Amino acid sequence: MSPRERFDRLFNRIMQAAQRGESAQVEQFTPMALGAYSQLETRDIDARYHAAVIHLQAGNIPQARALADTILAEAPAHLFGYVIRGTAARLQNDRPALAKAEREFLAHYQAEMTAKRVEYLEHGPVLEEFKQESEKAGRR
Repeated sequence: MSPRERFDRLFNRIMQAAQRGESAQVEQFTPMALGAYSQLETRDIDARYHAAVIHLQAGNIPQARALADTILAEAPAHLFGYVIRGTAARLQNDRPALAKAEREFLAHYQAEMTAKRVEYLEHGPVLEEFKQESEKAGRR
C-alpha cells in the first residue's frame, strides 16, 4: 500500500468513526493518519484538506488553520480553505472569523465550482452544506 493509500484509508476510517460517535477510534487512528500524511512525498490540496479535517476532529485548531492557509496560498480562492477556516472559527465560537470565511466562500463559490475540480466533486456534500449555512447566515 502506498503512503497515499494508507493516508486515505486512515482518513476514511476516522471520518466513519466520527460519524458513528466513536471518539476512541478517532483518537486511536488520528496519530496514525497524521503520520501517514507526514510520509507523503507530495501533498496536494485534497491531502491537505483531509489532514486539516483530521486536525479539526482532534481539536488541533491551529494546525487546521495553518493547512487552510497553505491551501489558499497554493490556490487562492480554493473553497476548501474557507471551509476549514469557517469550521475552525465555528469550533472556537469566533463569529467574526466565521462570518469572514462564509463571505469569502460565497464570493468565490460560483467561479470555483465552474472550474470542476476533482476534489470538489469528491466532497460535494461538504461544500453544499457549508454553502447553505453561509447563505443562511448571510440572510440574518
